[in-house]
Amino acid sequence: MLFLTYRTGVNINSKEVTLPYAVPKDDLIIWVDLIKPTPEEEQWVKNRYKFSLPSEDSMTEIESSSRFLDLEDKVIANINFIHRKKQKLRYEPVSFTLNDAVLVSIRSDEKLHAFRDAYAKFRNRLKTPENGLMVLETLIESAIDLEADLLELQALDISTISNRITVQRKLREEIILQINHLQEGTMLLRQNIIDEQRMISSFLKNRLVQNQTYDTWKIMLKDTTSLLSHTAFQFDRLEYLQNTLLGLIDVEQNRIIKLFTVATVVFMPPTLIASIYGMNFDVMPELHWVSGYPLALGMMLVSSLATLYYFKRNKWL
Repeated sequence: MLFLTYRTGVNINSKEVTLPYAVPKDDLIIWVDLIKPTPEEEQWVKNRYKFSLPSEDSMTEIESSSRFLDLEDKVIANINFIHRKKQKLRYEPVSFTLNDAVLVSIRSDEKLHAFRDAYAKFRNRLKTPENGLMVLETLIESAIDLEADLLELQALDISTISNRITVQRKLREEIILQINHLQEGTMLLRQNIIDEQRMISSFLKNRLVQNQTYDTWKIMLKDTTSLLSHTAFQFDRLEYLQNTLLGLIDVEQNRIIKLFTVATVVFMPPTLIASIYGMNFDVMPELHWVSGYPLALGMMLVSSLATLYYFKRNKWL
C-alpha cells in the first residue's frame, strides 16, 4: 500500500495510489508512506528518490548505529511506535528515510495511532508541513501525546487497584496479575520513550533541524524527559502496591498460623488427660469409678476453656 502526501499551494493532500502513478508536475510530494509495500512500490521509490530502502531485519536492530544514521544526503531513523492491540501494548517498528524535501516511511501496521493522527491533522489543516522533516515532527509529537495518554490511563488503573486493596482488603489473583500487566506496560513505554529521546537527541545535531525547527525538537526532548520522570513515579507506585499486597499476605498468613497455634494449644490439655487415662496400667483407681468417665470429660472441657480464657485475657485472640 502506498500513500502520498503532497502540497498544492497552501493545502496538504494525502491519498492512496496504485502504481503505475504519474505525479503531476505542480505537486510537491513531502511524504511517501509505505504500508507492507510490494516490490513494485519499493522499486518506484528507489527509482524516484535514488536511495535504497532498509530491510525488515535492520528495522528491529537495537544498535545505536542501526537506529539512527546521519549521512551526507539523507537521514535514516528506525523508531518503535507504541500501539494497543487486544488490550496489550505492542511495539511496531517503523523506518524513516529523510532527505532535504521528502520523508519515506515503511511500516507493516496501517492502524498506528500516530500516523492516523498525522493524516487527520493534515486533512483538517491543523498542521501544514512544508517538507518531510515537519511531517516527521508531527509523527513524533503524536507518538509522544499517545504515550502521555497511556501513562495517564495507567495512573487511573493504579488508583483503582489501590482503592480496591484499601477498601475491600481482599487478596485476589487478578489484582496481582493487573499489577504485573501495568508493570509490563510501563516498562514498554519507558523503553520506547528512551528510544525516542535518543533519536531526538541525534536529530538535534542534524543540519536540517538546526536550520529549520530546532526549537520544536528541543521541546519534544523536554517532553520525553518529563514522561520518563512520570514512568519512574509509576514504577514507585506499582512497587508500593506490591509491598502492600505482600504485607496483607503476611497478615493473612499470620492470622491463619495464629488460629492453628491456638487450636493446638487449646487441645493440648485434653490430649494430655486422654493420654494419661489411656495408659495400660493395672493399678489405676479411676478406671473402676462410676463417675470416672464423666470426670475425665469434664477435666478436658475445663482445661480447654481455661486455656481459651487465658488467651482472651491476654488479648491473644
